[in-house]
Amino acid sequence: MVSATAEEKEWLSLQEASQRLGVAPATLRNWADRGRVQAFRTPGGHRRFRERDLAVLAMAGESNGTGQALRVLAHAALGRTRFEVSEGLLEQEPWYQRFPPGARKEHRDLGRQVVVSLSELMAQTDQDNALEARATELGRAYGQLNRKYKIALSDALHAFLFFRDSFIESLIDLAKTSPGFDIPILMRRTSHFVDAMLLVMVTFYEGAKK
Repeated sequence: MVSATAEEKEWLSLQEASQRLGVAPATLRNWADRGRVQAFRTPGGHRRFRERDLAVLAMAGESNGTGQALRVLAHAALGRTRFEVSEGLLEQEPWYQRFPPGARKEHRDLGRQVVVSLSELMAQTDQDNALEARATELGRAYGQLNRKYKIALSDALHAFLFFRDSFIESLIDLAKTSPGFDIPILMRRTSHFVDAMLLVMVTFYEGAKK
């Protein structure tokens, strides 16, 4: 076991971690006891698991392979975003301060869809058509949302890139602990998806001016 840290609140309980991996709690408890996955105990004696460690475990073949590991990655990215929102980091961004309250919530919700879509699409072996379709759908949704609230294109790009960066930071963290991931390929897929989305969103803006 490793010692508890200040990041304890970001870690998962035994029940949450086992559900994330799709295994029984007893199985995950056994893996922790054998040192196959790191865990720490709270003062009350409860186990806590870090999300990126679960992704490494999945990639190693203890659960459902790459697809499951990438779904864990998505949750890690979402957790990072939730942490940044809860800690008020978004509130410090000038572009975010210009967003109406309704736009802030809808952008957060759409940003979560982006990181989940990135993870799900990267887990597919034949994903070109699905990638293009989903990127187009989300790019159009961003364009409609920003038109609805009359958000400047520059601020819309800041919002989009914030959630994109949240995902990439989680991917980089995972690369440090899991050599099994082909990070260059995942990065290229991420860039392809993001570029496609941005093109649709910008085109939507240009169409709105006509």
